[in-house]
Amino acid sequence: MATKKNRGKNRKGRARKNRTSGKAGGNAAAPGKSSGPGAGPGRGLPDPRSMESVMSRVMEMAFPSSRGGVAGSDAERLSLLRRAQEIVYDAWEARSVRERISLAEEALSLSDICADAWLILTGETEDIVEARDLCERAAAAGEDAVRLEFGPDALTEEAGHFWRILNTRPYMRALEALSDCMWDMGEREESVALLREMLRLNPNDNQGVRSSLFFRLFGLGDLEGAGDVLETYREPMLGEWGWNMALLLFRREGDSARTASALDDAFETNPFVPGLLTGARRMPPTVPDYYSPGSLEEAVVYVFFNARNWSGTKGALIWVSKKTRGK
Repeated sequence: MATKKNRGKNRKGRARKNRTSGKAGGNAAAPGKSSGPGAGPGRGLPDPRSMESVMSRVMEMAFPSSRGGVAGSDAERLSLLRRAQEIVYDAWEARSVRERISLAEEALSLSDICADAWLILTGETEDIVEARDLCERAAAAGEDAVRLEFGPDALTEEAGHFWRILNTRPYMRALEALSDCMWDMGEREESVALLREMLRLNPNDNQGVRSSLFFRLFGLGDLEGAGDVLETYREPMLGEWGWNMALLLFRREGDSARTASALDDAFETNPFVPGLLTGARRMPPTVPDYYSPGSLEEAVVYVFFNARNWSGTKGALIWVSKKTRGK
């Protein structure tokens, strides 16, 4: 099974690339290969967001009364938002930056609460301060749109199944983009709070923000919080989960029988991680768009995002090198 990773960033341009991530359906593009609103589809597999335009049209035909009791000026605002979102679908398929920006601006001229249009503009700026402002606009627009369509208490009444509701997705994308931007600007606690809010709205975590939440909590020294993430989202068959569990236990206990067992389990899920972590095997110049569980590509993606936590844990890399030598 191929998995598409969309953390969309490279080391130098981490913030800008990740702000464009669009992780439709819980699938995500690889770091440096964003498939988000500000970028075209990655190679190998179709951009999963392309299905949203189809889903939207099907749902509009099947449930024309989905706007509920909205009437008058609010109904007109919703109609304009629908038209703006259709333009965004075209923008996602645009092959040039100029066309993408032009379509985003056209969408915003119809509806300034079109969060995905703001995100497209975010993805095309290298200025992190400007990007921060655009992310704020996107999140505010997305929240206004959700409240307009589902009522003023939507963030409470609809909590628990966001993302399954198609029209909440722009808001969820905007929250993730804002969280990433906050993290890169040093607003660490605020960034983590937004990720927690996303999991409150969508505990199923189709966007995969639990990975970022673990990384950030661990980096902040909140080992209890990081452990809670692993316990809540238990995925022992995945390399990321296994190696993060081994790291967490080593940070807590050092070299013990329990950590050794966790390391063995992690090695079973992906044996390529140790060489990349310790430098025995060179990281490739680019990060893959897709990977299969247990593959070298999965290890590259994992190390790309988690090497800092490993190198920042005293003795962890020596421990891994020693325990996995000869395997």
